[in-house]
Amino acid sequence: MKKILFTSLFVMVMSISIFAQEIAVPEHVSLPEIEIKTLDGTPFNTQNIQNNGKPMMVIIWSSYCHPAVAELDAIADEYYNEWVKRYGVKIYAISIDDSRTIMRVAPFVQKKQYPFEVLLDSERSLWKTLKNEAYPVTYILDGEGKIMWKHIGYNYDILDIIETKLHKYKE
Repeated sequence: MKKILFTSLFVMVMSISIFAQEIAVPEHVSLPEIEIKTLDGTPFNTQNIQNNGKPMMVIIWSSYCHPAVAELDAIADEYYNEWVKRYGVKIYAISIDDSRTIMRVAPFVQKKQYPFEVLLDSERSLWKTLKNEAYPVTYILDGEGKIMWKHIGYNYDILDIIETKLHKYKE
């Protein structure tokens, strides 16, 4: 019975990451005001996610989600510098690791040397408020902080789609 349950759970998780999907964002709303933390534990309000009128990305992820880590790795290794240079984008990666795994996030990020800001939402407040059901979730915000685009899951093709979206919302 445990084997069947584990297999079913594995298939469900894999199908979420294989069948990644773009989600329409109605009315281009702003991120809700939620108190989260920096890697050193300092309180950080999501209203401080800003970029002087330039586009932003918010990626909600966890350290134990292989597709989420693959997305962050690909962005850091292959896209980040070009996106910053071309679009002036600022990226915020918000970990939803819970109390069991939150202590591994800072060392993990330090080892990976991610060039973007990493924040912690161990209560999953932002994730829940935005009514997410799977991760990673990638948002593109325009220069005013309005959510313009949302994508659930990860596959490598999504990075090219993100680039076209950044180009569209850079001004």
